[in-house]
Amino acid sequence: GMLILSNDIPNEVGPNNWLTDLSINGAMGLLRQQFPDIGALISCQWGAILQFDRADSQKWIQIINIHNNHWVMAAQGFGINPNNVLLYDSLDTTEPHPHVVYCIAQLCKTPIGKLTISLMPCQVQKDGLNCGVYSIAFST
Repeated sequence: GMLILSNDIPNEVGPNNWLTDLSINGAMGLLRQQFPDIGALISCQWGAILQFDRADSQKWIQIINIHNNHWVMAAQGFGINPNNVLLYDSLDTTEPHPHVVYCIAQLCKTPIGKLTISLMPCQVQKDGLNCGVYSIAFST
């Protein structure tokens, strides 16, 4: 099927604009169409209420929102160890936020103590607004 984006989305993309869940979900929908074998790419609202279902493939990508304040991207099934979850955070954090860890545990259906999350080196944002754009870019 064809994905219809809201008329508001083009107005969000630009300098000094925060990407909303509509834009992020639209981007994930486009990625899902482009790469149908990649799992997850689930509506980010499920993460906000900590209700992610298990990812529907061993290879998956998910953009996660942290308390309406920051976007990060997690992926599994890529890299040297396909069991590791790769986390890309444009704020250059030193450890994953607990909300992100919980969301990843839901996507993997793995107890938190048995998860291996690798913080990946990635481009760092230069402002406080573009984490959504970076998370989409990390997903491609």
